[in-house]
Amino acid sequence: MAVRIQALAILTLVLLLAACGGEDEPLRGITAIEDLRGGTIGVSSFEDTATLELRFVLQESYGLVAGIESTDITLVDLPVVELLSQLKQGEVDAVLVPPGSALARFDEAEFRILSRVTKEMSGETGLPVAGSLLLTYADTAEQKAPGLSELNRMLTESMTYLRVNRDDVIGVVAAEQDVDEEAARGWWDVLDLLFGDASAELQEQITGIWGAALALGDIVEVPAVEELMLFEADGDVPGSEVNDDDEEPDVGDRTMISIGVLDDASRRVALYAIEQGIVSSETVDLSITYLARSELTDAVSARQFDVIEASPLAVPLGVERELEFVIVSGGVRNVDGTLLVVVNR
Repeated sequence: MAVRIQALAILTLVLLLAACGGEDEPLRGITAIEDLRGGTIGVSSFEDTATLELRFVLQESYGLVAGIESTDITLVDLPVVELLSQLKQGEVDAVLVPPGSALARFDEAEFRILSRVTKEMSGETGLPVAGSLLLTYADTAEQKAPGLSELNRMLTESMTYLRVNRDDVIGVVAAEQDVDEEAARGWWDVLDLLFGDASAELQEQITGIWGAALALGDIVEVPAVEELMLFEADGDVPGSEVNDDDEEPDVGDRTMISIGVLDDASRRVALYAIEQGIVSSETVDLSITYLARSELTDAVSARQFDVIEASPLAVPLGVERELEFVIVSGGVRNVDGTLLVVVNR
């Protein structure tokens, strides 16, 4: 009898301790976005478009302000490889899994998706999310306009080749880069690349991102996107003369174009046809460099390349840094890639 009473006492104590918890203990039993009020979310970068997506959805859909120092939800900057481990250890209450990240293949027994952030943002704006762009600089656009036009043709043809031969190209690139082939294929289920695209639809999507940034106070105005495009929606360079289709290009006067893009299997897949010589040019020598995310950010302001992959916000923010950007084409289009994840309790 005494043993039974003692066992019941211990059980009662355990239940009381579990119910009370500690002051520094993270939120438990998070089942809705509203449960994160007063909590913390780990992000891999405050400047990523994914973080902008999260902040916009929290503000517009739930009335919650999220930031580095916020009374609603505090954002914590963490290395991307530590996001899930920090969440599991209770250092943060939720984490933002960025689009294209290998973290998207998490163990659903341990973690669960609280919000498909990109889907929610698209529901608010009615537009797909433009995650990155290919940009050049105003003086480069003026000096190398014919070469950049040829670059866009090459990018468009390389993407066309990929769409026809995607399975084979992904298999080759995955083997060469020693990446998970299944993960490389899964990337295209939630993301897309718009290299070479300068369409009216793309321009609308760019304006959508800028509008979200304006609502968050990240920029002071939404630029006129059509005035910042290198190419018109039909592919022509504004103000350029129409070339005679019968006129042979001057192959003796070649232009060197350098381009820096994110070092990711998806970019290598998209540019495969160019690197293999399947798509080539009689007038342009193209130099492609793949960069880590931090290197890519530094290269934008350092002007290391003629064309650089960058956040859509680089364009309106460039004015503040005395960098006048011109949009060459689309980059990443996020369909369903950004996820808000919590511990599966």
